[in-house]
Amino acid sequence: MLLAQIVREPRLTEDALAKAKQSLAHVLGMKAMQPRNVARQLFYSGLFPDRRMFTLLART
Repeated sequence: MLLAQIVREPRLTEDALAKAKQSLAHVLGMKAMQPRNVARQLFYSGLFPDRRMFTLLART
């Protein structure tokens, strides 16, 4: 019930939404730079050079 109300009536201001987006972009950028994630992406791009499948696998 509470989740439905939150979805129907969001109370997030435009400023708060912009800050949340910026924070999320920062976190995702930091995650993408971690050696483990870089190695995984390079590995899958080598396995699937002509396909987008490696991008889906690299994100798991």
